[in-house]
Parts: sequence; C-alpha cells; structure tokens
Amino acid sequence: MKLSEIVEGYDCEILGDKDTEISGVTDKTENVTIGGMFVAIRGMRYDGNSFVPDAIRLGACAVVVEKPLPLANCVQVVVPNARKAVAQFSAAFYGNPARDMKMIGVTGTNGKTTTTHIIRHI
Repeated sequence: MKLSEIVEGYDCEILGDKDTEISGVTDKTENVTIGGMFVAIRGMRYDGNSFVPDAIRLGACAVVVEKPLPLANCVQVVVPNARKAVAQFSAAFYGNPARDMKMIGVTGTNGKTTTTHIIRHI
C-alpha cells in the first residue's frame, strides 16, 4: 500500500516520497519488516526515536516521528501525536477492520465472566 493512502486525511507532513510502498506498520522494532513503517512513540521509560536507526537497519523505509530527524535514507512522516498516528495508520493499512466488528461492553461488579460466556454462545 502506498504511504499516501495510509496517511490520507491525517494531519501530517511527509518528508520524502509519498508514493513509497509500505509493507506493514508497527511501533516495535522486533516487528519491523522490510519496507515497513516504524512509528516512534515516546514512552515513560524509552523514547521511540532512539530506536529509529535500528528500525531502518531492519528494513523500515518510513518512520513516523513527532519532530523531524536528521535522516537521509528514510521517508519521515511528521505528526503531532505518534500514539494517535499508529492507531490510525494501522487501521488504514489493515483495511479498517473495526468497521465490520460489533462491540459489546460488559461492566459491573459481579457476573462479567458468566455474561461474556453467554454472549459468546449466543
């Protein structure tokens, strides 16, 4: 899928070729595929930006960052919020599967497990 199709409608700036073919979307370096998109998320303990060189070495052809990085060999997608971007970009890449799902929420103090088992069998 082309990068431009994945980011369509999202507030972002593309630094590089917007027609780059993307083979997958992930925020974990161990899941990076050749031609994939790596989303650098800042966490409480680690900054995803520090893993960008590893992601590129593993084959990522595009990275999603909140601030541009000094990279010459990779397309950058600069977004205001990487956490929101990984959700939207993943949904777009994988065909928005939530659109076809029915969601049921079960809350309360007692009976959640029983209720979910009954719902499952219905």
